[in-house]
Amino acid sequence: MFGEKLKKIREAHNLSQDELGERLGVSGKTVSSWEINRTEPNMGNVQKIADMFSVTTDSLIRENVFNAPILTEKGKNLLAAYDSASPDTKKAVDRILKISDTAKLSIEDLKRQEIAAQAWQSEFGGGDDSAIQRGSEK
Repeated sequence: MFGEKLKKIREAHNLSQDELGERLGVSGKTVSSWEINRTEPNMGNVQKIADMFSVTTDSLIRENVFNAPILTEKGKNLLAAYDSASPDTKKAVDRILKISDTAKLSIEDLKRQEIAAQAWQSEFGGGDDSAIQRGSEK
């Protein structure tokens, strides 16, 4: 559990086991041992890891808590840029994101329509009028 989370967050930040170990003051082999759940870090190192990756210690050590996305340095920089942007810039970004969400919804609607069309075709045939009549006879 902890080991899998640590590996995932370490890899998301493009760090090797040795690099993470160096930042924590331990060896890469120690990090490897944590990641395969052979050993566990002390709470001091758990806190250092949480601080380094801007997550809570609970999210690292408890089950079903680590559902939040892992924020990379690039993500942190984007959020910082958004936070410091002018209100007009924020509105523009929000509009773009809203358009993106709307486009996703439209794509999902199209997928549902395509699935429905395929189901209809497999149920009633090739789509000619006789197929529709056969469908109404059922």
